[in-house]
Amino acid sequence: RLSGRAEKVKSAAPQEKSPGGMEVTLHSIAMNHAQVAMRTEAGKELLQVQDASFRSAISLSDGKLSGDGRATIALVNCANALFLRDLSTAVVLTPETVKLSPLAGKLAGGDITGVAGMSLSDSRYTVDLQVKNTDVVTLFKEAGVLPVFTSGKLQMSSMLTGTGGVDAVVGTGKAE
Repeated sequence: RLSGRAEKVKSAAPQEKSPGGMEVTLHSIAMNHAQVAMRTEAGKELLQVQDASFRSAISLSDGKLSGDGRATIALVNCANALFLRDLSTAVVLTPETVKLSPLAGKLAGGDITGVAGMSLSDSRYTVDLQVKNTDVVTLFKEAGVLPVFTSGKLQMSSMLTGTGGVDAVVGTGKAE
């Protein structure tokens, strides 16, 4: 169920007109308080997104879509093991890419920041994330795992690229 009211946002950058081309501009498009869940064929929950909102201005000119906006998500629950909270990001759409930058949120009391993007021509995505001061006891507790630490803070950086699901992800990272 999608509902809500229109909100005024910055309009998309004007596009050059070409003779005979069609141009459509939506100065405001919004989705408010959406809920999304992904499950396996057996019904096991893989991902749950709660209270997601998005607002944008978009333009379609000569078959090419572009725009800019803002997205927020109150909670991303990854397989009931990893809980990202209070995510927010600017969203930029060009005919070639979608970019989320800067991305910010909370993970087990610490901060998560980064950028993400996807090429629309080949569906290649990149995600560059940094985690700072995440409480490891809270992280283990939220994951339903007995903590092996009595205290500590996680610092981490990671870079992921891929073109499909988890089996197609390539990444590097460092954790302290």
